[in-house]
Amino acid sequence: MPAQLIHSAQPADVLVMSSATDQQAAPSKSGADRRRRRRVDTESDGFLLPEGAAFSDEPWEVRIQDLSRLGVGFVSCEPMQTGTICRIRIGRGPMRLARRMRVTNCLPEGQNLYRIGAEFA
Repeated sequence: MPAQLIHSAQPADVLVMSSATDQQAAPSKSGADRRRRRRVDTESDGFLLPEGAAFSDEPWEVRIQDLSRLGVGFVSCEPMQTGTICRIRIGRGPMRLARRMRVTNCLPEGQNLYRIGAEFA
């Protein structure tokens, strides 16, 4: 028996897209948190190496505070210039993440500490 076609006043992609969008509408973003992806608060160690560092250079340790698919927030005892490109390694073993990142902000936090935000490059 041949399949029957279903005719609608609107194209199928409009019907499917509008209902999916209506059900998953994101809440409006406040001025305090306008991130493109949800972040996960964490307390773990990370290791940074500046872009172009020699293979033998030692990375410096930072404290990871939040992580998302698009970026990372951490605390460091060294300030970083906005726009700096680095490599970051978070975690160990099978749960390890190693990515290139670009510093987007660096704010002093207490004595000899800096809160740094970066997006993955």
